[in-house]
Amino acid sequence: DMEAMLEAHYKLPQLLWDWCTLAQRPFLYASTAATYGDGSQGFEDTFNLDYLAKLRPLSEYGFVKHLFDKWVAGVV
Repeated sequence: DMEAMLEAHYKLPQLLWDWCTLAQRPFLYASTAATYGDGSQGFEDTFNLDYLAKLRPLSEYGFVKHLFDKWVAGVV
């Protein structure tokens, strides 16, 4: 269910991020290897915008986690 994925792995983390920012608390999150897709673009742990734009996750979960990674990087 894509809507449930978006709620759990995109919208909720945004709310938590905002709360942590307002409360001046650290926000720790982990991305996932699912964001890399088939691996043809390599496996870099970076928020480089050009690199993030090349990634093509293969699953809905990977897509939603990638969407949040791009939000963190300021792309979305």
